[in-house]
Amino acid sequence: MKTALFNHVVNVLRLVATPGSIQEKLYNDKVVVADEVALDYSDAVQQANVLLINKEISSEIYEQLLSLDTDFDQMANNPQLWDRNAFLNDQKWKNIRNKALSILSAMKETYELPYLDTDNTYIFE
Repeated sequence: MKTALFNHVVNVLRLVATPGSIQEKLYNDKVVVADEVALDYSDAVQQANVLLINKEISSEIYEQLLSLDTDFDQMANNPQLWDRNAFLNDQKWKNIRNKALSILSAMKETYELPYLDTDNTYIFE
């Protein structure tokens, strides 16, 4: 049986993999969507070590999750990648989305529209 944390990480991967035009519709218009997507992913991946410890994911998948987080960190150094046009069209964002899809596939999960609950904070222990 999959844990709530596993399902949360999968859902956030689905969020990251979602095309930018759809991601924009998942958040309210008062936020910078690119920032929120990256923050949601960062929050989820910080807890992924629990999945590794509990043998819910392999070390290879864990490394892929960390690699995607590193990609976001590297993008953070380039403010031009965080405006709306870049978020929707830049190849780096397309690569991020494709990498998230690949990780989902490695986890034997499929892409579907993510559920986004902006009213909740997720803490898994």
